[in-house]
Amino acid sequence: MKRLILTLAIFINLISLFSQDVRNVSWGMNIIDVQSSETLTIFKRLDANANNTVLVYKDQIFGDSIYVWYQFLYDSLSSVMYQYYRSSTMEESYDKMLRLVNLLTTKYSEPKEIIWNCKDPDIRNIVENAENQNQELEYLFFAGDITGISYKWVTDRSFISLVISSENLNVQGRNFIFPAFSIIYKSHNYDRLLQMSQNEYLQNKF
Repeated sequence: MKRLILTLAIFINLISLFSQDVRNVSWGMNIIDVQSSETLTIFKRLDANANNTVLVYKDQIFGDSIYVWYQFLYDSLSSVMYQYYRSSTMEESYDKMLRLVNLLTTKYSEPKEIIWNCKDPDIRNIVENAENQNQELEYLFFAGDITGISYKWVTDRSFISLVISSENLNVQGRNFIFPAFSIIYKSHNYDRLLQMSQNEYLQNKF
């Protein structure tokens, strides 16, 4: 009986180890494993410190250009972020948001949390009932009436967030504010590992 329990425990651990969390990769994979799994050509590598490395790739979602950020803490894949190019979210932003929300909801069920950071608590209703929802959302970001929107999902292995934040863009001396999109996947160990990495980095300074 003990041998059977041990075998089942090992089997469960193996399933957990090799299950794909996002983009055909799993939390805990090292840099070499992810590079072998990724079919795209690496765009750049960033090393914040010895225990915090990011690999960046370029890809597309629904025809929109994105950066893919793989973050490794202690050579263990801990987060993946899809960051949209600026030019990809300056138009039809409401439609893009709904498409992504529906896609993530289909895969991960209803969001655990929805937050609209607005000056007026009724702004979400205003946008949803507007004749042109894209223009309304983009204008309210530009005017500063909306500073951010987030939808959050939780699985037994991951925290997933769709984040639409205000981003400034200066064009020929004029400042524009527009909604910037990112989808962030984090392992449940992410915060702990990040704090460890930051603490070690500070300790090595002294």
